[in-house]
Amino acid sequence: MALVANLMTPLFDLLFLPFGWSVLTGITVWSVVMGVVFLKAYALATNQLAIKDVKRRMSAAVLEVRLFQQDIAVLLRAQGKLFGAVGGYTWQAGRSIVLLLPVALLLIAQFVIRWDVLPLTPNTTTEVSVRMGEDAPRASQAPSLSTSSGLEVTGDPFRVARTEFVYKIKTRRGGAHELTLTHGDEAITMPIYVGASDAPKRLYHRMTKNNFEDDFLYPGGPRFDAESHFDVVEVEYPHVESVLGVGNWGGLPAALWYFCIVSLISGFALKNKMGVEL
Repeated sequence: MALVANLMTPLFDLLFLPFGWSVLTGITVWSVVMGVVFLKAYALATNQLAIKDVKRRMSAAVLEVRLFQQDIAVLLRAQGKLFGAVGGYTWQAGRSIVLLLPVALLLIAQFVIRWDVLPLTPNTTTEVSVRMGEDAPRASQAPSLSTSSGLEVTGDPFRVARTEFVYKIKTRRGGAHELTLTHGDEAITMPIYVGASDAPKRLYHRMTKNNFEDDFLYPGGPRFDAESHFDVVEVEYPHVESVLGVGNWGGLPAALWYFCIVSLISGFALKNKMGVEL
């Protein structure tokens, strides 16, 4: 699935290109579009006639239960019909969800790498977190950090665990900059973007070795060599929540909640016009 995510990324670069850094407009338009796409995909993945039939039988069974509450035998038969109809609906709808879930996750990953974080702004301070590999030589020794001229390292690194360190950097001016971490004979470079004019739309805030989770969630992102001493380098960029005016909820970014809610509303609003039975 990670390979599919990487193959999809250039295509979505073109699709997202018109929106630039217009965060709210971009998220809203794509939420509506994805709502329509998933609604159509749901219609194709399900037997629409079977869903209509099972919903009709559910309605009839509910009506029968309400009308014959005094007749135990009829009531029990009606409840049996209702449970059977509910099971039939669950099978029809659940089967499509299983088929569509991998596609949904791939699309959400493309959404996250473009609408999760924003470029830094000039004259602000942010943090760079570094975690060394447990089996790396001198893993408990902090790497040295240097930056290009548009950035400035402020102070010494702060150790948060045996192999984890936090550095503070200050942005001096806008543009595409670099930070370089050196540990022993290994040096790695990570781009830092200040200001939207020089930042790519796909903005990666972390750099890791190849692994399924990061390859899937951050397709096309920067990677270390497999033999690298480094495990993770992460830059604290401002999150899109600062534009939406709300923070994370339930451990998930507000932008992702906004996407899910708007896409669901658009799907439900258009289901009758598109002739889709949910």
